[in-house]
Amino acid sequence: MRKRSSWMIKGLCLSLALALLSLMLILGWQRPLEALAQSSGFVLHEIRIYDRSRSDKQELLETIGLRIGMSLAAISPKELRKRLLELRWVADARVQRYWSGLLVIALREHNPAALWQHGENLVPISRDGTPIITDGFTPFEKLFRISGEEAPAHLEELLQIVAHWPELHGHISQAHLTTQNTWNLTLHTGTKVLLASDPLLRNVLQLLRLERHYGILEAPPLVIDLRASDRASVRAISEDAKALVMKMRNQP
Repeated sequence: MRKRSSWMIKGLCLSLALALLSLMLILGWQRPLEALAQSSGFVLHEIRIYDRSRSDKQELLETIGLRIGMSLAAISPKELRKRLLELRWVADARVQRYWSGLLVIALREHNPAALWQHGENLVPISRDGTPIITDGFTPFEKLFRISGEEAPAHLEELLQIVAHWPELHGHISQAHLTTQNTWNLTLHTGTKVLLASDPLLRNVLQLLRLERHYGILEAPPLVIDLRASDRASVRAISEDAKALVMKMRNQP
């Protein structure tokens, strides 16, 4: 019975301490709050970071500037999130502080989707068009390159086409956004594909049909113009491609 009463008293004291800490936090009594939290044992015991793959761990820890044993009341999840969003790889962050002494940081990092040729520089960008500042682009050399002043803002449109036909992605060497906001693709074979601006699905269906009948992804260099709404125009770039173009023209 005495043991049960002891636990009840401890629980009540803990509840009162938490309530007092919360009230002081609301009132903005920061220094007294930190001192009370420290003396009551509400200190940081552990930091857990989830979904970190590209962010440098040491840089991240230096950015948040926390140390084990510091008062939990001195930790502002809102301020920590603001600092984390300044890191180059962090697209979003969620910070949760627990009075048990645990701090949880869940990251959502940028995922490079293409390399943007901006002047003489190659800049990795995420699919939403956000430039990612890195120490180099060597790890992303296999990504296709895009060019055009407004290309990053329209990258999502191009990726939607690729999503309907994933095999196309690996064959794209370069994608240029024209001043009319249409994409011109260059494949690794040298073939150029001039896409229509709308609808995107029509581009995919026409390309799929040409691939199914003529194997355009591996064919000698061609120019495939899909900008006309009623037909695809194809012409040869090299001598090797002329026979294929003649075959296409002779098809009913």
